[in-house]
Amino acid sequence: MRTGWQVWSFYRVPKIVTHKGEKCKKLTEQRRKKWIFNVRLRSGGAESVNARVCSDHFVGGCPSALGDVESVDWAPTVNLGYQKTKPKSEASLKREQRMKLKEDQQRRSIQLDRRNINRYIDVVDESLHPYYVDVGCQTELTMDDIEKMDDVALDTQFNKESFEKNEDKTKFYTGLPNFLVLIQIFELCKPYISCGPMSVLSKFEQFILVLMKLRLNLPLKDLAFRFKISLPTASRVWHKVIDILHERLEFQIEWPEGHVLQATMPMGFRQAFGCKVAVIVDCFEVFIEKPSNLLAQAQTWSNYKHHHTVKFLIGVAPQGYVTYISCAWGGRVSDKQITIESGLLKNLLPGGSPKRGFVEKSPC
Repeated sequence: MRTGWQVWSFYRVPKIVTHKGEKCKKLTEQRRKKWIFNVRLRSGGAESVNARVCSDHFVGGCPSALGDVESVDWAPTVNLGYQKTKPKSEASLKREQRMKLKEDQQRRSIQLDRRNINRYIDVVDESLHPYYVDVGCQTELTMDDIEKMDDVALDTQFNKESFEKNEDKTKFYTGLPNFLVLIQIFELCKPYISCGPMSVLSKFEQFILVLMKLRLNLPLKDLAFRFKISLPTASRVWHKVIDILHERLEFQIEWPEGHVLQATMPMGFRQAFGCKVAVIVDCFEVFIEKPSNLLAQAQTWSNYKHHHTVKFLIGVAPQGYVTYISCAWGGRVSDKQITIESGLLKNLLPGGSPKRGFVEKSPC
């Protein structure tokens, strides 16, 4: 049954008005473009001239005045046909309700936790001694604090002056007994350490970097942070200077004479073995990257370590210092084979000294 009458009104697409001034012309141009764009008409077609828009496409039922640019009815905006929205399903509506309920629960729990924390703080403050409650916190730096910070900053420098002034620093970072021994070894290696005008580290700093690596086994990245250099630079310095130390200090690895070994033999060895101990031998492995050569891969694979390694035979005197280091062998080789092939044991005399002219057999 019809309950009432509904009346519609129709409005033409506005034309451009040119006889009422420049401002009116611009407004009518903008309004016409807006109408044509919203209704999806062709701007130069016949429908844009003769088209009419129903009142249902305006929120208020009719277009607003020309000067009311901010009004929602300055152009048609509703029921235009292309503003279709997909209705939400029951599952999506239930999901939104669950999410809203979960957010409300989280908000309540956060408020409850804050209240409990504030109550706990009040209880703790009341139970503490007034001295601890009223005591202040000094946040500003005094001159004494700044001077102490300067001293710490100077102590982190690895130059000659810092090691010369602090013998404990020399012992800790290098393992050498004093600065005099340190500087003597440095002078022995100094001519072979390269340092140009573009070098970040001085010769002494490069030398100290390698000694710190040997002494403390610090990672190269840690050394890069300490010396304020990049990781590739620290790696290049390490590989370059360690070869120099090997060439210049190799003469320090020597076999002591038999009477020297017997005179300084520790009592534990003397009671267990008499004076017959000349050297303690052992093999150790060092992890390496997987070689690209297939033969090298087979030679360096260690079944014991389950990794690619190189193996060394080391000889240590009863007194504790190293007297022999072999060349590198592949990790696949057994300890027994390295000991036999190196010729170390068969070239030792009963007195504990190697034969004159003893040369290790190369693994290659």
